[in-house]
Amino acid sequence: DYVKAFMSNASLAKKYSIHRKTVKECLKSQGVVLRKRTPKTPVDHFFFSKYNAESCYWAGFILADGYIRNNKRFLVEIKLQKQDVLHLHKLKKALVFLGSIKERTSYFSISISSSQIVTDLADKFEIHNNKSLVCHISSKIPMRYMKDYVRGYFDGDGCITRTSTDAISFTGTEATVALIRDYFFNTCNIKLRSKDKPDIVRCGENKVSAIHYSGKAAFKCLDHMYNDSKTFLTRKHSRYLALVPKYKSSAGLP
Repeated sequence: DYVKAFMSNASLAKKYSIHRKTVKECLKSQGVVLRKRTPKTPVDHFFFSKYNAESCYWAGFILADGYIRNNKRFLVEIKLQKQDVLHLHKLKKALVFLGSIKERTSYFSISISSSQIVTDLADKFEIHNNKSLVCHISSKIPMRYMKDYVRGYFDGDGCITRTSTDAISFTGTEATVALIRDYFFNTCNIKLRSKDKPDIVRCGENKVSAIHYSGKAAFKCLDHMYNDSKTFLTRKHSRYLALVPKYKSSAGLP
């Protein structure tokens, strides 16, 4: 398992009664990247090494709501408002992370130290420490998992509003929201207003962009993301469920 995979050279040498130098040479000959020291807190370091529904969801969430540091500490940190602390517990379970969730005055946070995770987020998902300036959705992500990735991003940086007209919005860099816009159009034929691919709405001087869906289009986006999904932010998923009777009945669906 992942804990054994991260045994130190000294531990391996003792287990197999060979010299530590021999262990090092064998590992290098097999292409194993050696670490300088064993991480203090156990975690599935290879969680983002492969594409699947879980890894793509959490990568999308980190793109929207995470902080990455790739200096000597190699940290991935997520801060959430207190009402969403359950989501951090879901992340801990997914990554088999045995560290703690820290409570602050107005939020909870989790910090994961792993050079492998930081490397995989960069190589597999193109998520870097300066993501707020250059973040985008990587073309490397398999299309069959794009729904999970977009749902993760929406759970981190999307919004559902219920007033006279139900609406949802995505915010981020222009490259990010442009791909989300095109994804919904090409996959589900969901249009923005009456146009096929309208210009992206810009928000203020910080160059943050946004796209907005309302009414049936908003529900179709939510239904595509959340229907039959296994990982989601409970608060937003509950808002989606509250809309199901209204839009399913109006469309004549069971």
